[in-house]
Amino acid sequence: MDIGITLLYSVNEGNKLVGVLKSYVIECKDKNSVIDVAYKKAKDQINLNFPDYKFLGIEDIFSVTGKVAPGELMGRSTLYDIDSIDKAKELIQSKNDIDINSQANYYCGSLIYFYKGKKSYSFTILTIVRGESKEAAIINLRNVAPDSKMLNKIIRYSVEPILINKIQFVGIEYVNAITEDVDKGESFQVLFNEEFKSEADLHSILPSKVELNDIINDVFKMFN
Repeated sequence: MDIGITLLYSVNEGNKLVGVLKSYVIECKDKNSVIDVAYKKAKDQINLNFPDYKFLGIEDIFSVTGKVAPGELMGRSTLYDIDSIDKAKELIQSKNDIDINSQANYYCGSLIYFYKGKKSYSFTILTIVRGESKEAAIINLRNVAPDSKMLNKIIRYSVEPILINKIQFVGIEYVNAITEDVDKGESFQVLFNEEFKSEADLHSILPSKVELNDIINDVFKMFN
């Protein structure tokens, strides 16, 4: 079974402590194996590619629809407080904020949707597209986002029942070039943060053991 994980590392760059969040897809036989597989992934990545990194823990675990590949869903965030189209549109990244000069084989994009039901809310979906440039990736994301295949996949992997005719694509929150080799199991998303002053501060963003166990149970409910 494929599961998404986000791991937290620290690395010293000069006089700065940098927090690094990296997201991967791992294969687990059951929910009891998730933590062991995640720790092995961290150890392998440090040994093979990032010897200066220090692994601090698992920041998140989430459902995915498969390996890192075009059209697959790489996690979802439900935003119940963003309960109108106008609020959802505020999440759209300005064209001025998108660097269209970057080049990669794959791109990871966050797609914004609005669901108009008895309780209206917004949600974002991470997905993968190919593109010879970020500009091409943006076009591909805009094409795939409202497609029925994508919408049906969202419905299939949604915790709560939703209807396809009540889902509206709003826009792109962001798109990032994938700089690591996902075909070899490396990260599909990397986030850096230089605002933390110590590793203790970094540890504060990690879920507790109880919270992590609850997250794992929630993810595996979808497969029962």
